[in-house]
Amino acid sequence: MFQITRFVMEDFIDSLDQVIYIVSFKKRYMVYNASRRRLVCSDVLHMGAGKAPLDLITTDNLSVWTRTSRYRVNPDENLAPRALTYREAVVESRDRYDMHQMMRRLLLPASIDNSRLDRSERNLLIHRVDRVIEGYARKHDSNADSPPSSSATFKDSWYQHPVAYKLAIKTYRDFGHLVARAKAGDESITNDDLRSTFFNLANRYSDATSHVENAFNAIEGMGDMEITHCDCGHYEDSNNTHDVRNDTWCDSCFDDEAVYVEDQNEYWPRDDAYYCESDDNYYSYERTDDDDDDDDDDSDQPIMSYSTNVLNVLGNESGIKSSHFGEFTMGIELEMTSGDNDSYCAAELVRSRLGSAYCIIKSDGSLPSNGFEVVTSPHGLATHIEKFKAWEIDPAYRAWNTGKCGMHVHIDSRAFTQLTLGKFLMFINSSGNVDFIRKIAGRHPAVDDQARSYCAAEHQSILANPKKAVKGKSGERYRMVNMCNLGGREAQRLGLSMDNSYNGKYNTVELRIFRASLKKERLLAQIEFTHASVMFCRVASWRDLNGTSFVKWLKTVAGQYPALTKWYGVRNVHTSTPTVIAPAQDTCSDAVPLAPSQVSRFAHGHDHRYAFEIPYDDGDGMRDYANRYGLHFTFFRVIGLQLAVFPYGGNDEHISEIDVIYVRDNDMWRLQEDSFNELIMGHDPVPANSVSE
Repeated sequence: MFQITRFVMEDFIDSLDQVIYIVSFKKRYMVYNASRRRLVCSDVLHMGAGKAPLDLITTDNLSVWTRTSRYRVNPDENLAPRALTYREAVVESRDRYDMHQMMRRLLLPASIDNSRLDRSERNLLIHRVDRVIEGYARKHDSNADSPPSSSATFKDSWYQHPVAYKLAIKTYRDFGHLVARAKAGDESITNDDLRSTFFNLANRYSDATSHVENAFNAIEGMGDMEITHCDCGHYEDSNNTHDVRNDTWCDSCFDDEAVYVEDQNEYWPRDDAYYCESDDNYYSYERTDDDDDDDDDDSDQPIMSYSTNVLNVLGNESGIKSSHFGEFTMGIELEMTSGDNDSYCAAELVRSRLGSAYCIIKSDGSLPSNGFEVVTSPHGLATHIEKFKAWEIDPAYRAWNTGKCGMHVHIDSRAFTQLTLGKFLMFINSSGNVDFIRKIAGRHPAVDDQARSYCAAEHQSILANPKKAVKGKSGERYRMVNMCNLGGREAQRLGLSMDNSYNGKYNTVELRIFRASLKKERLLAQIEFTHASVMFCRVASWRDLNGTSFVKWLKTVAGQYPALTKWYGVRNVHTSTPTVIAPAQDTCSDAVPLAPSQVSRFAHGHDHRYAFEIPYDDGDGMRDYANRYGLHFTFFRVIGLQLAVFPYGGNDEHISEIDVIYVRDNDMWRLQEDSFNELIMGHDPVPANSVSE
């Protein structure tokens, strides 16, 4: 389960050898100094693909771990790195406690340290992990003693010592009595008394988020307490708070984690900013020396390399500070080919016509040999429409019919709250919106092979509500909505599952649905659709995230989206003149091909396409179908119905909400809609060995 690798590092200045352990679990590890009985590095580290503990034992790593260059791996063959058993490590280090602490850190998820888990969930998880470690210790060392079990719980917290338990009760009780006296009119209780008592409670039991919040709510209406519940999760004197990007932080978090971002003229979370060693400053984009040199060398080329960062070449001078309640910036990537023209000449001409201060041209290996990618700097909607509307497009250029060109729009993530993002995911990915999305996008993964490779849809089971959509969002890049460009703190703010590794550079939400078109009607409508979709999701009920509701909403804001208005043939609801507009979606020459006849569908969003009907054939029809595609299924019976179930939930004994279900209808098996699962689950379906049972 755990691996413990021992080696000796030599101090070639003072000649003091030190025994070092690398304690690892899967690809996570921690480094421990057994001679000094302390952690060399307090963080959980990751080995990386193809690495093993022995590969980590290098002089370079010692310099990082010890922050000096005075150590090296001891060359003595008798002190060569080797694996230790758990008992050997405990006996040599005489520090079972620290060994268990490292094991606990390696087993616990990263989310244990952030505010997304309340105290009760956190303690239950830690309690369960402790039981695993105790069992491991007893199995590998007969002398291992079990630590004392929790003696009591209070306010969802576990207490192993009676003194700590009694202190918690007293602290909460004293605060409650003080608030009760103040509300009863006791004038001897001042605001300062309430503030100091609250801060004592909040600081001592900061993990008990719900109970501390209840205490805060109890005094919030009792006058101006000058206490702010900060976005970092802590409570702070209102005079000591700080603005960090779009959030309010307490003084301690500001000192520890906030940095000044030069190009934005504001403070940002350290994890969201990029440090530049050459000038010892932070920026909103990566400005390493090597990248700057590469971009400088590349900037005079008609087609720059794929790795070129548009922000390094053009900067970010939109003048717009994106927010989740106001305007926001977008960056556009439009893939195209030069047709019969020379690609370098075409690229140079495209950039000069769109504006050399507005976009760059990059190569992209996924495009045809004469293809390139137009990449704009971040700007507001008005600038993008102005530039692309005025663009003189050579009729020889191609995009729509190449089979490989798409348009991706990067939306500044600050445009979203958790709720807006959840609704946006539902709106774009819902199977009920396939036709609506496909008409504007020109493709859809449920219908078109081109889209399926580059922008797959989310599993439909996560789209039940906005919160579930965000929590269940896939961390894969090639999705209709790609979140891989987010940094860790921004992903956490938006409520994404931190099981995925969010270490992107740009903090953008990328919409990848569009098939690239050089026809102005579709191109401008697609750009406006991106902006309008975010604005629609901010105000729409999550139960109305469909094409009909979107077009109704569009009528109320038609003046803001002229190209999109023409696309759908709608007019402003405030217009008194009854005009009829021919929808551009019907007249655009880049027409969307008709969807193929639907004889099957991706049931419940799974990878396999299921036929709507399968012949019964005495039960053998379903067996032949499953064998043909290498699928597993089982029979069920319920309320007189015969079911054939493909158990994606992983259980042959029970039906889950994500299973694929067929119902026998005389001589045919018929595929059921998603809603059938929940309906039938309430009637206790019984497994059957054969269809005849």
